[in-house]
Amino acid sequence: MNLLILDYIIVLFVILCRLESPEQFGCGRQLCTKTIQSSEFKNQSIWFLKLELLEIADLSIFIRLMEDLISESMRYETDIECVRAVVARFEKWREMMSLAASHKAEEKGLYGELYVLRELLKSHSAMDVIRAWMGPDYAVQDFKFASSWIEVKTIGSNAFSVKISSIKQLDSPYDGYLYVVRADEDEFDESAESVSSLYKAISSKLKSQSIEAYELFNSKLTEFKYMGFVASEITRFVFKGYELYGVDSDFPKLFAQDTKQAIKSVVYELTLASLQDWRVENGENCI
Repeated sequence: MNLLILDYIIVLFVILCRLESPEQFGCGRQLCTKTIQSSEFKNQSIWFLKLELLEIADLSIFIRLMEDLISESMRYETDIECVRAVVARFEKWREMMSLAASHKAEEKGLYGELYVLRELLKSHSAMDVIRAWMGPDYAVQDFKFASSWIEVKTIGSNAFSVKISSIKQLDSPYDGYLYVVRADEDEFDESAESVSSLYKAISSKLKSQSIEAYELFNSKLTEFKYMGFVASEITRFVFKGYELYGVDSDFPKLFAQDTKQAIKSVVYELTLASLQDWRVENGENCI
């Protein structure tokens, strides 16, 4: 199987293979989205599958898509296996893109996580920060370091409580931090940022510090099914401040050991006004 990227400037992704008919691509129009167009054509005995970007504003996400499809294709030896794998992988990407528009709460949560990630990059190693980012796994905290952790909660500027989605979010053998980010939706404020703009800023910083960290960051975004959120300007948020709380053994939280085995899941809320004794003014020592 030979893969060829033709002219990065005009953003075409072309799969070059020897197949008997275009139907063997098994895709037809199903690879088309609002910003990507799919087509097949033949030159002599070689069939081409072409994915073309229609909106230049989505170039960064398209490049990441190409990188991911190429990586997936390298795992297979025959043409037909490779093509089927690439088509299946594209479908997963399209699923991610469609999920983003209907998951507003998850988008806001990702905004908060990326905001904290960018702050951590100001004073800590890029690889340490990216490796620590756990993503949407509610069994663990959002950032997990060798002997510390951070759980990020993103709420509105007037909110007075935070929701803890599982016992394990604050229950750990190590002390950690509850990082509360306050942000409001605002399409007109010049200081507003989207998940997409945060992604671009973080990617730029990672590229200048560590290509390995940059690649891991994008790999995690794909794994966590977050690429749909970073692909376009869905919602813009204005940062309204943050509050940081040190979570130790005395912090008001539930412990897994105190719950009965028959209890499947627990969700509870913490009133922020009651947490002032655990307030931390500086977040530089979170790791």
